[in-house]
Amino acid sequence: MKLRRRTKFFIAASALGIAFLAIVAWNATASMWVRIATSVVVYRLDPQLPKSETGDGAFPIRPYESWTPILEQRLVTGADATAIRKAFLTATESEAGGALCHEPPYGLAFYCGPFEIYRTSVCFECNNYYDWYRFEYGWRTFSPRASELLDVLNGILPLDAPRDL
Repeated sequence: MKLRRRTKFFIAASALGIAFLAIVAWNATASMWVRIATSVVVYRLDPQLPKSETGDGAFPIRPYESWTPILEQRLVTGADATAIRKAFLTATESEAGGALCHEPPYGLAFYCGPFEIYRTSVCFECNNYYDWYRFEYGWRTFSPRASELLDVLNGILPLDAPRDL
């Protein structure tokens, strides 16, 4: 069977497009996904409660392969979502080291339309979050400006709010 020139071009262009998307996914970082988010679900977590190995009513802590109970969650759109996005991007501009407790008071799920595009938990004690990079989960450290992110999140779901257990 002889393929037309236009068909050959389409096949070659499709293969190049798939290769490009694979390279982008391989090198995708938090900032790449968070920049295009249109909404955010903020989760208030309780890392002091026992962790489970299933996701029922819990938020994943991927590098530990465990789940932390969710106390409350809120969908955030508009100006509040933009504030979270900007504060997260500002806080993640660092590669400095931090402690390794990772007992996150918050989890974040970023969405572009109906699609979840990025999910992480954030810990302000050890000053880090987990990231999906080159097809594996790893720890990333916040910059010293992470307090802005804590303030924004605490304004949406206060840490001292009563627990809904």
